[in-house]
Amino acid sequence: MSSIAQNSYISVFADTRITGRAANAPSTLRWRRTYPGRADQARLVRQFVGFLLAGDPLAEEVVFAAAELSANAVRHTRSGRPGGSFTVEIRHWRDGAAIAVTDQGTAGPPRSRDADELSESGRGLRTIQTIARCLHWTGDENGRTVFAIFMQEPPAFVHAPSRPGRKGM
Repeated sequence: MSSIAQNSYISVFADTRITGRAANAPSTLRWRRTYPGRADQARLVRQFVGFLLAGDPLAEEVVFAAAELSANAVRHTRSGRPGGSFTVEIRHWRDGAAIAVTDQGTAGPPRSRDADELSESGRGLRTIQTIARCLHWTGDENGRTVFAIFMQEPPAFVHAPSRPGRKGM
């Protein structure tokens, strides 16, 4: 996972090279909710994101990413300590969605790892990297935001054969 400049994830959301359009455009919907830093909150995150994206073709992937990133915030950062919290932000536009989870930080950066086939954990970030258009993080030991952007595949361009022109018209 690559590092990017502090607080620059907002500009990545708006980067038309990644999203295909400006995600900060007026047609972009945004929601944000803060949760207590407890493992049982992943279920509530899934319900919240699933409700907001109901009927969207990307819903299943975004819900998965939201739950994984929330679980990681609780398991691997200070958000999981007594009194801790994490914040989930969802952005949705016509052909895409983004999820961002902000935690209370930890000493090391987020990292994906290779889990052996019998491991019960360790596949979340790797799976998100596979299904998302991009996965990035920003922040430090005082707080970190991990975000993923999801895009619908553009429809295949169908090239209609041109009709031969008529001479003399």
